Amino acid sequence: RRGLGDRGAVYSATSGALTAALFQVHVMRRLVEAIAVSKYRPGARMHVVLYLGGLAYYIAAPFTLLSPGALQSVLDAGAAGFQALGPATPLVALGRGFIDVTGVQTWAAAAWAATPAPPAGLDVAADLAQRLRENLRAVGGGQSGMGTALFVMGNIHQNRYHRHLAAIRGPGGNAVAAGSPAAAASPHARTYGIPYGGWFDAVSCPHFLAEVMLYAGLALTAGPNAAATLPMLAAVVANLAVAARRNHAWYLKHMPDYPKNRFAMIPRIL
Repeated sequence: RRGLGDRGAVYSATSGALTAALFQVHVMRRLVEAIAVSKYRPGARMHVVLYLGGLAYYIAAPFTLLSPGALQSVLDAGAAGFQALGPATPLVALGRGFIDVTGVQTWAAAAWAATPAPPAGLDVAADLAQRLRENLRAVGGGQSGMGTALFVMGNIHQNRYHRHLAAIRGPGGNAVAAGSPAAAASPHARTYGIPYGGWFDAVSCPHFLAEVMLYAGLALTAGPNAAATLPMLAAVVANLAVAARRNHAWYLKHMPDYPKNRFAMIPRIL
């Protein structure tokens, strides 16, 4: 009664569900940190292009964690919805300045009709939960287990270093003195400190290294059947590498006492 075919299908469906759940845990953890942990200088702003880019990323990223079958189901549901619109009911009535509510309702109804129905009763839900536990047990000791462990370690370390960076900022931290040459060269340097301890003794951005670790864990957990985990991991590494080099250069420029033996993100490599 597994209902998921051979072991490869079990691995794909189960690891895909697990990876999607882990990704949401990571997103929620970052949201809590952004609200309750991170400190921002007064007047700090994010460019609208970066904001929209980040928003688009977090909307699209979960789709790369799906198995091909699950991804195809999502695409089919979307295609059915847009097909239901038809040429006679455009979503936006150009030149008339309003949204065609009837078209939106038609699309929503078609998308809902193409979505698998939820379990009819609690007994069915309990059966599905039992099957999920069995499937997780079947794959948990292998690649998915190692990926989950790497993901957990990456999140723990990233949270640790985010809290450390927040703790040394502003009054009470080891920020650059207001009268120092570095502070005169950059007023923002007054609000930042030099972090020490843990991975900070080797790299300037251990929180970026931890993010690479957790995304590598997601790629391992998703397995070879995920849609595009490796390209997503490569994009994350490339983006963080550029940001780490910029942060490292800023530290060296504005902090006279900053350790010169540190690397940007990866010890002895970057």
